[in-house]
Amino acid sequence: MLLGKQREALKGGAPRHGETPADCVARFDTSAEILNTPCGDGSLVWRKWGDGEPVLFFHGNHGSWTHWIRNISVVAEKYSVFCADSPGLGDSSLPPSPYSLECIIDAFEIGIKDLITEKVPIHFVGFSYGSAIAANTALRFKQRVKSLTMCASARLTATADIPRVMKSWRRASTDEDRWEAHRHNLAEMMIAKPECIDDLAVYLQSQNAPRARIRTKEFIPRDSLINALIGLRGVPILNIWGTEDGFFRAFLESKTELIDGNNIELDVKTIANVSHWSPYEAYTTVNEWLIEWFQAHD
Repeated sequence: MLLGKQREALKGGAPRHGETPADCVARFDTSAEILNTPCGDGSLVWRKWGDGEPVLFFHGNHGSWTHWIRNISVVAEKYSVFCADSPGLGDSSLPPSPYSLECIIDAFEIGIKDLITEKVPIHFVGFSYGSAIAANTALRFKQRVKSLTMCASARLTATADIPRVMKSWRRASTDEDRWEAHRHNLAEMMIAKPECIDDLAVYLQSQNAPRARIRTKEFIPRDSLINALIGLRGVPILNIWGTEDGFFRAFLESKTELIDGNNIELDVKTIANVSHWSPYEAYTTVNEWLIEWFQAHD
């Protein structure tokens, strides 16, 4: 559960009425316990909220812990929430060179062993790219995994390419143009409803994207998630999709071959009129499902 000071700090949601995006992120950040574990020549940076059995959240590509900013306070009311910035993203250091899936998972394995008491069972949750990282990390701790939840798990499809027209924020000549590029890109691939592309969402995107220092598509095999799920047979797996996510249609087209053909059991839930970043766009529903799922498998 949330500790007294954390509960007070996180009260009012994300963002509070009249709160700037920067102040919202700072409020969550300063309320967290900051933890560091080895990663390459530096640290894997973790944030922890709450006290209780652990839930580990793994963010999406070009992201950070802030991908979960609308889920942290709800889950931390009942569990210890651990959010680490993945190696080479957010505040965490680069993984060892040459980059590989294994060196990224090694960093998470070391961190979990350092921070969570041996044999304590764990819920794992991943968003997009984080689904593959969560599943492969969970595989290292299979006997301790209570459940795995994947939101918008793009690597459960037979394609890596979804048609979209993106704008380059790097080539923008003004702050206003950069802001509009990030807003456009959120609409193109992350959030379906225009009213959900609020200033906080654009701010998070504008802060996270420039801190992405590795291109994971260049060295993480596309089948890394499927192979991990095969190894995790017997673990309860929840798979959440927004129906407007381009990868959801690709998932349905690939399901017979990749999921059913590999005897992978998924509890699939869908949210209508929601795109890729369902933990943000449909946070109320996602939070309800997470708590129900965790409690069913505690």
